[in-house]
Amino acid sequence: MTNHQKTSWGNVEWLRKASDSFGLSCGIVTIEPHAKQEERVDPACERVCYVLEGRGRVTVNGLTREFGPGAAILIPANARHSFENTGERPVRHLLIESDKAPKTAAQADRSLPDGTAWVPLPDGRTRTGHPLADSAIGWLNEHYAEESGTQELAEANHTSAANLCRVFRRETGETISGYRNRIRVRRAMEMAADQSVPLNEIASLCGYPSESNFYKQFRRVTGQTPGEYRRSARPGEFLFR
Repeated sequence: MTNHQKTSWGNVEWLRKASDSFGLSCGIVTIEPHAKQEERVDPACERVCYVLEGRGRVTVNGLTREFGPGAAILIPANARHSFENTGERPVRHLLIESDKAPKTAAQADRSLPDGTAWVPLPDGRTRTGHPLADSAIGWLNEHYAEESGTQELAEANHTSAANLCRVFRRETGETISGYRNRIRVRRAMEMAADQSVPLNEIASLCGYPSESNFYKQFRRVTGQTPGEYRRSARPGEFLFR
């Protein structure tokens, strides 16, 4: 059963409201040609938008990127964001919302089609509401290419490494090493899509101890080798799960 809603940011056809235990809603958003959404902020809601048709621009926290069919955008909670239709045809995108960010939205995006091209935006997960986890996230986003740091970060926050790891996993649903690896792969994908940096240099720049380890971790996250990804990559878009 669907529910139609006309809003300032598009016409929405809500398809499903999941149970409260998952906190998920999904619908189809339509933005008319040359229309621009009002900027909005949702403090407690994380979104995944999968573009079905049409072309336009999305702005998140002041950073603007173009998108087309098959692209996807992760919009974190507390992010200022808006969409603009720059074409002659309506933009339609599948909207998946989670009010239990960040864990549930990270699970929801796994249901999108294989080969989904994610639009590169600022690192989405910058705040969880827990000071210790937020401090770790900020450090990892800045120092993802470094192998050490967990013990030093724990000491700087007057806690143990074990407690830091425990809090981080509870608040983000990931281990510190898993989060670091995803950030590394994200950076590697940006470089690979650029086509100008050799893959062995990308491995080193992203902090991988060897080219073989880089290939292994890259394939684990994306389902492709770096070379396969580079051959299929579209400028300005990349897969990120």
